[in-house]
Order: sequence, then structure tokens, then C-alpha cells
Amino acid sequence: MSLRPVCNYLVCGASSGIVLALIFEILQNKNPNKVYATHRASSSLQDLRELQSQYPNQLELISLDIESEEDFQKLAQQISTQTSTLDVCINSIGLLHDKAKKLEPERRLEDLNPEHLQHVLQVNTLPTLLLAKHLKGLFKKSEALFEFHPIGLLTSVSFGRSARVCVWCSSFWHWP
Repeated sequence: MSLRPVCNYLVCGASSGIVLALIFEILQNKNPNKVYATHRASSSLQDLRELQSQYPNQLELISLDIESEEDFQKLAQQISTQTSTLDVCINSIGLLHDKAKKLEPERRLEDLNPEHLQHVLQVNTLPTLLLAKHLKGLFKKSEALFEFHPIGLLTSVSFGRSARVCVWCSSFWHWP
């Protein structure tokens, strides 16, 4: 993926794994102006804080409750006080299973639990739409293209001319 240098990134769901490695790659090799990294309040932040200590002026950590539209409004306000544009948005907010709620991926129709399915659909789609709703002004100013892929739907929403914003939603697919 070729990204232009010196731009502003928003990375949602950034506390571990592949996304943490992606943030490291951006900070080390893409010369970002700023990387805003959202995380759950309850998540372990040790690795993110360690990375922030290496890049204190470029990496900003922001707690985000994905079930609170107010948090998305605050996210947009917080970012817009520092910049007028977002150039790249990477969204890895998603859910496949939840041990606390005893939610496991369905492998057969007989395993289908409507309550669990509704929760998974809400967690895997609503945050992406709330990002688009509350941050679209920042994308428009960067002449970006906002693209999202919720649960098998391939949808693009154009906010401008050039493709600078992509949203990657992880944990939507399970291959038994």
C-alpha cells in the first residue's frame, strides 16, 4: 500500500496484534504528521504506550467506547481541534467471539442465536457508520474517499476525488 508522507491517520481498534504492527510501520516508515489511535478503555495499553514513548509527538492514544455515539462525537471534536483533515482511516473494530458473553461464531444453522447475531452485527457495522457520520467533514477537507465493508456488503461513499481513506473492518469472516 502506497501512502503519501506527512498525513494524518486515524486507526481504530489499535491495541494489539496486526493493527499495532501497522501503527509501528506507519510511524517508522510513512512520516506521518499524526496518528490518532483509538482503543477500548479496558484494553491493555502496554505496547501502545511503549510505542507512544518512542513517538510522543506523532502518536496520540484516544479511548473510544464503540457503543457510545457521544464518544464518536468527542473523537471528532478532539481531532478537529488539532487538524482540519484526516487522510487515512483504518478501522479494525470488530467482533467474532466474546468469551464474557459466551458468544461463539456459529458454525451451523442450528447454532444460530438471534441475540448473539444481533450483537455481532451491531458491533461490526455501527462503529464504521458512526465514524463516517462524525468524521466526514475531516475527510472531505482532505479530498478523501471513504470506503467501508460491513458484513459482506461492499460499499463506497465518496467524500472527494482521491482515494486516501480506507476503512478495514476485521473479524467479520470466519472460515471453519
